[in-house]
Amino acid sequence: AAYRPVVLLPKQLVEELNNGQLSAIIAHEFAHLRRGDRWVRLLEFVVVSLYWWNPVAWWARRELHAAEELCCDALVLRTCPDGSAAYGEALLRTNEFVVSGRVPAPMLASGFGHSCSLKRRVEMILKNEYGNPAPRAVRMLLAAIAIGLLPMAGRFALAQDEAPQPEPAASESKNDAPE
Repeated sequence: AAYRPVVLLPKQLVEELNNGQLSAIIAHEFAHLRRGDRWVRLLEFVVVSLYWWNPVAWWARRELHAAEELCCDALVLRTCPDGSAAYGEALLRTNEFVVSGRVPAPMLASGFGHSCSLKRRVEMILKNEYGNPAPRAVRMLLAAIAIGLLPMAGRFALAQDEAPQPEPAASESKNDAPE
């Protein structure tokens, strides 16, 4: 059987949202599917597993999540340009639901991140401050650079540890002095 992604929403959350808000949340989740974020999540899992000790890996993971959410927000606004108010409200209600802890977050889910990023996202949604996406070639180039830099960061850190330490200067003693 072929793998088919599934979008799951808690029944309690669905009951709390009106139709416009629910449509916006579903559009957001479909944006994750359209963008292939599930594959990025798998790659991220592998990288963080291999480089768990490297703070750059964890920073890149956090920034990647934030960028994914912003990209999905932009796709939702392009799909439903008149639904920014409903979408912003839906994000706030969904965040309240997630923070309440009524339902645990699924493993490997994108999630909401920090509240400051949520505030920024809602402000950008309400002001409609999303630009046009970068061309595919630019995105692929940036992804290749990012994938290439992470292993080099690890090598650089190891090279710093293995660098030869300067030897202490030998001082001449009085006994060794020529007469």
